[in-house]
Amino acid sequence: MRQTILLALVLTCTSARADQWVPVPALTEGAGRTFVDVSSLRVDGAVRRAWFKFIFAPQATRGGGGDANKWQSFLVVRDAFLCDAKSSRIEAEDVHFDDGSVSAASADYFPTRWRRVAPNSVIGRKLAYVCALPRPKS
Repeated sequence: MRQTILLALVLTCTSARADQWVPVPALTEGAGRTFVDVSSLRVDGAVRRAWFKFIFAPQATRGGGGDANKWQSFLVVRDAFLCDAKSSRIEAEDVHFDDGSVSAASADYFPTRWRRVAPNSVIGRKLAYVCALPRPKS
């Protein structure tokens, strides 16, 4: 019950804009769940971008470095994809902890070059999902 309430709060309260978080069926990783904000899909030429949210099982994953004493609640990541080239890159990432704090990775942390992805990897399944979505209407 607590996990259901937490999930509902996370999905409805993490942003002021009209997010449309939908589950990504191919990404059921252990006890965690992955969602994509379909309202965030942007297409710029050959590049598709979308925000993903991974919700960790309660008190299952600790933070890293200075956050090692905190439990991760959920992770929000903006991924970019080149569908035809089967390549991706991460462009932003925020880790949300169960104490309400957030650790945002700076843009300098992420590589700007594209990386080929394996089809059955997590990022490969994200690519397949986003590339199958229809182009947003302007």
